[in-house]
Amino acid sequence: MMNRLCFEALNKTLRDIMIAKNEEYFHKPLGGKVIVLGVYVRYILAVVKNGTKYDIFKATINSSKLCKHCKVMKLSENIAIT
Repeated sequence: MMNRLCFEALNKTLRDIMIAKNEEYFHKPLGGKVIVLGVYVRYILAVVKNGTKYDIFKATINSSKLCKHCKVMKLSENIAIT
């Protein structure tokens, strides 16, 4: 799983790119872009070498300031194409 600092760096990069288009995008999370993350965060934890449980939790996306702007959507039906 990606460390929350990578997610926050992506946020800063997208905001910096989108500010050239319009100033208001600088104040929107992820520069106003929609990002889809396809993972069940409870199964995969970030790896923190010699870290405590608290260190591992603080490295997850759930502990990021951006998490409050995220919308969690669940897959309701598994459709396999064969």
